[in-house]
Amino acid sequence: MAIDADEALTITELGNCLRDLDHAGRASVWFWVGQKLEGSGERAGTLWRDRIEPIMVRAWPKEPILGNEDVWSRIAHALVNAGDAFPDAVEATKSAIGKVQHSYGLVEALRKQEIPRRYPEAALKLIERVIPEDASWQAGKLGEFLEIIKSAKPTLEGSVEYKHLREIVQKNLL
Repeated sequence: MAIDADEALTITELGNCLRDLDHAGRASVWFWVGQKLEGSGERAGTLWRDRIEPIMVRAWPKEPILGNEDVWSRIAHALVNAGDAFPDAVEATKSAIGKVQHSYGLVEALRKQEIPRRYPEAALKLIERVIPEDASWQAGKLGEFLEIIKSAKPTLEGSVEYKHLREIVQKNLL
């Protein structure tokens, strides 16, 4: 995939290429996208909106069988680097992301970038998509993450996503 080049592949051609890759290949694509976003610094939001979203969201295979925890984790980690386009990036990719058993690194990466404070709704949507029901290994960190979201936007405490994640924390702290 050539983010920097115009018309390297059509959307259909890219979609076919992505389908032909195995899970590791599709995860590598998102790793590379995350690296590109991270390296673009202040321009990450523009890069997401102008180059990545129009290409990847349209070309990404919609068949659930073509995703797995590694792919979903790489997508989520790439979004951390989307800059001010983070909320748009979450919205655009949420249907392509599933539960990731070892997602503690994602929670920490989001906190480090202060995403729960800057974009609490989008951070909540992403984490709710990723965190599995049996998140005992990170219940404490998830609870802290939810407190940051609640501090940033108190009305989110009443949302379905917040309540669901709070239940996960309570269940796994016991």
